[in-house]
Amino acid sequence: MNIPNEKFFSFTDNLFTFDSYACDCVTDIENVRPGVIKETVKIQGLADSPVRFAFAPNKGMVRLAKTGAINSERILTELLSIPDGDTKKLFTFFKEYGFFFPVSTDGYEAIEVEPLHDLINRVKATIRLISVLGEARKDYRRILGLTLYLQLTPPVLLMFECFGGQPFPTCEHALFTELAKASALPQTDPASLPYDADNYIIHDTIFRPAFELNVEEYSNIVGGFDTATPGAAQSQLYKDIARLYCNAPLLSPELRGMVDFLFHFQHLIAVVKAFTPTGDVKYYEADENVKAHYVANFDDRMKESLIEMAKITVRDEIRHNLYGMRPQYDVETMSPAWEIQDMLTGIYVSIFFMRPGVELYRKCTNPSCDRSFLVNTTSSKRKYCEHSCRNAAAQRAHRLRKQAKVQTH
Repeated sequence: MNIPNEKFFSFTDNLFTFDSYACDCVTDIENVRPGVIKETVKIQGLADSPVRFAFAPNKGMVRLAKTGAINSERILTELLSIPDGDTKKLFTFFKEYGFFFPVSTDGYEAIEVEPLHDLINRVKATIRLISVLGEARKDYRRILGLTLYLQLTPPVLLMFECFGGQPFPTCEHALFTELAKASALPQTDPASLPYDADNYIIHDTIFRPAFELNVEEYSNIVGGFDTATPGAAQSQLYKDIARLYCNAPLLSPELRGMVDFLFHFQHLIAVVKAFTPTGDVKYYEADENVKAHYVANFDDRMKESLIEMAKITVRDEIRHNLYGMRPQYDVETMSPAWEIQDMLTGIYVSIFFMRPGVELYRKCTNPSCDRSFLVNTTSSKRKYCEHSCRNAAAQRAHRLRKQAKVQTH
């Protein structure tokens, strides 16, 4: 079987280059049982359609023409702009830029489409989180949603022939691993507390040096008997976080900070119900109550703890996905080079070199455009990816104003 020779990044004058192939994509539909359909993507590399990528400073990952000139600066923006679950747009991306991993040029290789979309959502969520962390005015609600999505969504396993039958796993964060073991932790014995005490004394990274948690309140939380807090009885996340908070004092400082934050956020503000790869968070409690609790309790200590958790999340996502990048030395050019295994690593190299606080990705505010674009943070007023989108939005606003005038007369 002919596997494309996606050889290595070379490093010359701050430019990384990478060779790949465009792909042909088809979809097979299998009727598993009545009402259940399995959709399988099949991909084949096109040996007569080579593609060369590079990482260009201040531009990110770009595609090069045969002459070496940049002919597309939209690799990551195109990826970010694929709507969730849109297989047709996903095919368009692979047909133009190639696949994330080396695939055969001799025949189609099958992959399940749902895990593939989950993989892309993780890439997009990582880029979005870096971008919102780089904004001058922090959107803490979105930072929380993106961090929760990356930290707590189960890892995705994808199977590819190029990995010799071994699954490719997305990042499994340490917090996810610890939460899976939380229910088996031995309970702290109230009898071990100081005489006549009604509280657990928890060494806390936010409410220093310690936080007092009422023994009965803790028992109600983990036992599912807390009826005063909306969602407390239903949320397994809240119960497991409370178990870690009270019974796992020997976690690493980083993990301890995350547990402390998630316990206090749900204890003081709202119990989390769901989160999405775009950063939205849903709670069990009514929005107006959540807002009131947020204003009263989300102070600078909580903000600082969330930012630290988000930064650790980004670090671990990038570190995991640079697994296929190894430093080499090119004896022909007598210069450093980076050998990589696949295009996904190349995407994360581009993410690795994003400069938080200097450049970030924003979604175009033209309602008819789904594209995201790379912008320098000094261009804080830039809202549109291109002049055409700015003009289209202005024309739309003009039409709406004219319609409003007609309706008032």
